[in-house]
Amino acid sequence: MNLSGLTPPSLIRINPPGLVIGHRPYMLDRQNEPLSPDAEKDGAIALARKVSFLSRPASYFPKPQTVVARETHMSWVFMAGDRVYKLKKPVRFSYLDFSTLERRAAACRAEVLLNRRLAPDVYLGVAPLSATSTGYQIASKGPVIDWLVVMRRLDESQTLEAAVRSQAVSFMRGASLVSPECVRSCSATASICARWMPDA
Repeated sequence: MNLSGLTPPSLIRINPPGLVIGHRPYMLDRQNEPLSPDAEKDGAIALARKVSFLSRPASYFPKPQTVVARETHMSWVFMAGDRVYKLKKPVRFSYLDFSTLERRAAACRAEVLLNRRLAPDVYLGVAPLSATSTGYQIASKGPVIDWLVVMRRLDESQTLEAAVRSQAVSFMRGASLVSPECVRSCSATASICARWMPDA
Protein backbone atom coordinates (compact mmCIF):
# COMPACT_ATOMS: atom_id res chain seq x y z
CA MET A 1 0.00 0.00 0.00
CA ASN A 2 1.40 3.38 -0.97
CA LEU A 3 1.17 5.82 1.91
CA SER A 4 3.83 8.20 0.64
CA GLY A 5 1.68 11.15 1.67
CA LEU A 6 2.36 10.30 5.29
CA THR A 7 5.82 11.42 6.40
CA PRO A 8 7.11 9.45 9.37
CA PRO A 9 8.53 11.54 12.20
CA SER A 10 12.25 11.42 12.95
CA LEU A 11 11.48 10.16 16.44
CA ILE A 12 8.62 7.89 17.38
CA ARG A 13 7.47 8.48 20.92
CA ILE A 14 7.05 5.45 23.14
CA ASN A 15 3.83 5.58 25.11
CA PRO A 16 3.43 4.19 28.61
CA PRO A 17 1.51 0.91 28.99
CA GLY A 18 -2.14 1.03 29.87
CA LEU A 19 -3.34 3.25 27.04
CA VAL A 20 -6.26 1.73 25.18
CA ILE A 21 -7.02 1.62 21.47
CA GLY A 22 -8.71 4.87 20.54
CA HIS A 23 -6.98 6.96 23.22
CA ARG A 24 -6.58 10.19 21.25
CA PRO A 25 -3.05 11.34 22.26
CA TYR A 26 -1.79 7.79 21.72
CA MET A 27 -3.37 7.68 18.27
CA LEU A 28 -2.01 11.06 17.22
CA ASP A 29 1.48 9.97 18.29
CA ARG A 30 1.27 6.86 16.13
CA GLN A 31 -0.67 7.99 13.06
CA ASN A 32 2.47 8.66 10.99
CA GLU A 33 4.49 5.61 11.97
CA PRO A 34 5.97 3.71 9.00
CA LEU A 35 3.66 0.99 7.69
CA SER A 36 4.75 -2.53 8.59
CA PRO A 37 3.42 -5.79 7.12
CA ASP A 38 1.46 -6.35 10.32
CA ALA A 39 0.09 -2.80 10.58
CA GLU A 40 -3.53 -3.84 10.02
CA LYS A 41 -3.17 -6.35 12.85
CA ASP A 42 -2.08 -3.60 15.26
CA GLY A 43 -5.35 -1.97 16.24
CA ALA A 44 -3.87 1.34 17.40
CA ILE A 45 -1.74 1.92 14.30
CA ALA A 46 -4.48 0.79 11.91
CA LEU A 47 -7.13 2.93 13.59
CA ALA A 48 -4.87 5.99 13.57
CA ARG A 49 -4.24 5.60 9.83
CA LYS A 50 -7.95 5.24 9.11
CA VAL A 51 -8.75 8.33 11.19
CA SER A 52 -6.02 10.30 9.42
CA PHE A 53 -7.39 9.29 6.01
CA LEU A 54 -11.02 10.00 6.88
CA SER A 55 -10.11 13.40 8.34
CA ARG A 56 -8.90 14.69 4.94
CA PRO A 57 -11.35 16.31 2.46
CA ALA A 58 -9.52 14.70 -0.47
CA SER A 59 -10.64 11.28 0.78
CA TYR A 60 -14.25 11.94 -0.26
CA PHE A 61 -16.12 12.36 -3.53
CA PRO A 62 -17.41 14.92 -4.07
CA LYS A 63 -14.67 16.63 -2.10
CA PRO A 64 -16.03 18.72 0.80
CA GLN A 65 -14.46 22.00 1.85
CA THR A 66 -13.79 20.69 5.35
CA VAL A 67 -14.15 17.55 7.43
CA VAL A 68 -15.22 17.77 11.07
CA ALA A 69 -14.10 14.76 13.10
CA ARG A 70 -15.59 13.86 16.46
CA GLU A 71 -14.61 11.03 18.76
CA THR A 72 -16.80 9.00 21.09
CA HIS A 73 -15.79 6.14 23.36
CA MET A 74 -16.64 3.59 20.64
CA SER A 75 -16.57 5.44 17.30
CA TRP A 76 -15.11 8.20 15.18
CA VAL A 77 -17.61 10.35 13.26
CA PHE A 78 -16.58 12.37 10.20
CA MET A 79 -18.86 15.13 8.89
CA ALA A 80 -17.92 15.69 5.25
CA GLY A 81 -20.16 18.03 3.27
CA ASP A 82 -23.72 16.72 3.30
CA ARG A 83 -22.66 13.26 4.50
CA VAL A 84 -21.59 11.75 7.80
CA TYR A 85 -19.38 8.66 8.03
CA LYS A 86 -19.07 6.66 11.24
CA LEU A 87 -16.08 4.38 11.87
CA LYS A 88 -16.42 2.00 14.78
CA LYS A 89 -13.33 1.52 16.94
CA PRO A 90 -11.90 -1.98 17.43
CA VAL A 91 -12.86 -1.99 21.10
CA ARG A 92 -14.43 -4.48 23.46
CA PHE A 93 -16.50 -3.56 26.50
CA SER A 94 -18.76 -5.60 28.74
CA TYR A 95 -21.77 -4.46 26.71
CA LEU A 96 -20.36 -4.58 23.13
CA ASP A 97 -17.62 -6.17 21.08
CA PHE A 98 -16.23 -4.41 18.00
CA SER A 99 -12.87 -6.16 18.25
CA THR A 100 -12.97 -7.86 14.84
CA LEU A 101 -13.78 -6.70 11.32
CA GLU A 102 -16.70 -9.14 11.17
CA ARG A 103 -18.21 -7.80 14.39
CA ARG A 104 -17.86 -4.19 13.23
CA ALA A 105 -19.51 -5.08 9.91
CA ALA A 106 -22.40 -6.74 11.75
CA ALA A 107 -22.73 -3.76 14.10
CA CYS A 108 -22.84 -1.32 11.17
CA ARG A 109 -25.57 -3.33 9.45
CA ALA A 110 -27.57 -3.61 12.67
CA GLU A 111 -27.28 0.15 13.31
CA VAL A 112 -28.59 1.00 9.85
CA LEU A 113 -31.37 -1.60 10.05
CA LEU A 114 -32.52 -0.38 13.45
CA ASN A 115 -32.32 3.36 12.81
CA ARG A 116 -33.96 3.24 9.40
CA ARG A 117 -37.17 2.35 11.24
CA LEU A 118 -37.38 5.96 12.47
CA ALA A 119 -35.05 7.84 10.10
CA PRO A 120 -35.04 6.13 6.69
CA ASP A 121 -33.91 9.30 4.92
CA VAL A 122 -30.96 9.76 7.29
CA TYR A 123 -29.38 6.30 7.42
CA LEU A 124 -28.19 5.76 3.86
CA GLY A 125 -26.35 2.48 4.25
CA VAL A 126 -22.99 0.86 4.92
CA ALA A 127 -19.84 1.45 2.82
CA PRO A 128 -16.55 -0.46 2.81
CA LEU A 129 -13.23 1.19 3.57
CA SER A 130 -10.80 -0.57 1.23
CA ALA A 131 -7.05 -0.84 0.82
CA THR A 132 -5.83 -0.17 -2.73
CA SER A 133 -2.45 0.21 -4.39
CA THR A 134 -2.65 3.97 -3.83
CA GLY A 135 -3.91 3.89 -0.23
CA TYR A 136 -7.29 3.76 1.44
CA GLN A 137 -10.51 4.43 -0.50
CA ILE A 138 -14.19 4.57 0.40
CA ALA A 139 -16.61 2.28 -1.45
CA SER A 140 -13.91 1.02 -3.79
CA LYS A 141 -12.72 -2.37 -5.02
CA GLY A 142 -9.98 -3.95 -2.98
CA PRO A 143 -9.59 -5.75 0.33
CA VAL A 144 -12.08 -4.41 2.89
CA ILE A 145 -10.26 -3.24 5.99
CA ASP A 146 -13.26 -1.70 7.78
CA TRP A 147 -16.86 -0.60 7.39
CA LEU A 148 -18.53 2.82 7.63
CA VAL A 149 -22.10 3.77 8.49
CA VAL A 150 -23.12 6.46 5.98
CA MET A 151 -25.70 9.06 6.97
CA ARG A 152 -27.20 12.26 5.65
CA ARG A 153 -25.85 15.22 7.60
CA LEU A 154 -28.43 17.10 9.62
CA ASP A 155 -28.51 20.75 10.66
CA GLU A 156 -27.10 20.64 14.18
CA SER A 157 -28.84 23.88 15.09
CA GLN A 158 -32.18 22.12 14.64
CA THR A 159 -31.54 19.19 16.99
CA LEU A 160 -33.39 18.62 20.24
CA GLU A 161 -30.09 18.98 22.10
CA ALA A 162 -29.54 22.43 20.58
CA ALA A 163 -33.09 23.47 21.49
CA VAL A 164 -32.58 22.39 25.10
CA ARG A 165 -29.17 24.08 25.30
CA SER A 166 -30.60 27.34 23.96
CA GLN A 167 -33.54 26.97 26.36
CA ALA A 168 -35.97 27.04 23.47
CA VAL A 169 -37.54 24.03 25.18
CA SER A 170 -37.04 22.61 28.66
CA PHE A 171 -35.44 19.22 29.19
CA MET A 172 -38.73 17.74 30.38
CA ARG A 173 -40.58 19.18 27.40
CA GLY A 174 -37.88 17.79 25.13
CA ALA A 175 -38.26 14.34 26.67
CA SER A 176 -42.01 14.48 26.09
CA LEU A 177 -41.40 15.08 22.37
CA VAL A 178 -39.99 11.57 21.91
CA SER A 179 -42.52 9.89 19.67
CA PRO A 180 -44.53 6.82 20.70
CA GLU A 181 -43.10 5.12 17.60
CA CYS A 182 -39.63 5.54 19.05
CA VAL A 183 -40.71 4.01 22.35
CA ARG A 184 -42.42 1.09 20.62
CA SER A 185 -39.45 0.44 18.36
CA CYS A 186 -37.13 0.11 21.35
CA SER A 187 -38.72 -3.24 22.14
CA ALA A 188 -37.39 -4.55 18.83
CA THR A 189 -33.80 -3.58 19.60
CA ALA A 190 -32.89 -6.78 21.40
CA SER A 191 -34.20 -9.05 18.64
CA ILE A 192 -32.46 -7.04 15.90
CA CYS A 193 -29.14 -7.04 17.74
CA ALA A 194 -29.50 -10.77 18.46
CA ARG A 195 -30.02 -11.37 14.74
CA TRP A 196 -26.89 -9.49 13.65
CA MET A 197 -24.66 -10.03 16.68
CA PRO A 198 -25.68 -13.38 18.19
CA ASP A 199 -22.48 -13.74 20.18
CA ALA A 200 -22.30 -10.18 21.49
